[in-house]
Amino acid sequence: MNTLTKSLIAGTIITLVLFGCAYLAAERQFIGFSYLLYWQGWFLGMLVPCKTVVILGIEECEYTTLSVVAFYAGLPMGIAVYSFLIYIPLSIYKHLTK
Repeated sequence: MNTLTKSLIAGTIITLVLFGCAYLAAERQFIGFSYLLYWQGWFLGMLVPCKTVVILGIEECEYTTLSVVAFYAGLPMGIAVYSFLIYIPLSIYKHLTK
């Protein structure tokens, strides 16, 4: 198995595990921790303009379809970022052990 394949598999596993942990953290009201675990979805979601609505005197951001798409676009972004971060040390290790 080559280095690229190994890094893509590891990046996918890391992304899916962190996404699942973020979901469980959000379910238990650890919202800040869930944003930290799934930072790429939060980051892309913050790039989308938000429609502000007032509910019981409190301003809140109403999520749109584009917000949901941006949130889930964090999955391929996470796979790419984590795969790249794993590819670098794997390729260095492979080069040094030749």
